Amino acid sequence: MLQIKAVQPFTFAILKKLSALPALSQFQLVGGTALALQIGHRQSIDLDFFTPNLDFDENVMLRTLQGLGETTVLSTDINWLGVKFEGVKVDILKYPYPLIEEYIEEDGIRLISPADIAAMKLSAISGRGAKKDFFDLFFLLQIFPLQEMLDLYTKKFGIHEHFHVIRSLTYFEDAEEEIDPVMLQPATWQAVKKNIERIVRDFLL
Repeated sequence: MLQIKAVQPFTFAILKKLSALPALSQFQLVGGTALALQIGHRQSIDLDFFTPNLDFDENVMLRTLQGLGETTVLSTDINWLGVKFEGVKVDILKYPYPLIEEYIEEDGIRLISPADIAAMKLSAISGRGAKKDFFDLFFLLQIFPLQEMLDLYTKKFGIHEHFHVIRSLTYFEDAEEEIDPVMLQPATWQAVKKNIERIVRDFLL
């Protein structure tokens, strides 16, 4: 059952509208919104649709969206389209890494699994972790032990060296000045940092 309180009603309506598009039938919702709709830990505002194996024409996709509602282009590249669609930030992207598990489909909405989200969250944090990524990690670590998350990361990306990823998990400096996400389950920034630091410390012992 989707935790629809994780998104605003108008965002959920847009998610339903976009998920029903034939042009997006091979795409799945990813990221923090996909996680929030499954575990209900926080509110999320952006919609990210990824496909692992489908090339698409971003100009054709743009025209499709423009025919459906007010669309403002934010960024575009080969196999990537970023827009504001009826006021909601939407990214549509070919992400050339296989799904670890079958995607989940509920109420016409396709979402990647928590296992895939966990792997991608480690990748995001190893790049530049936003504060919301660390909050997501805090809750993902209640589902997966850190070693399992690293194994999922290797399975998805084929990367066996984890030193940089592990080091990134406790690098909070870039996230400090960002606003906290709106939480639906109890978690403070201090608790998130303390818990992640403890888990990483215990893992390295």
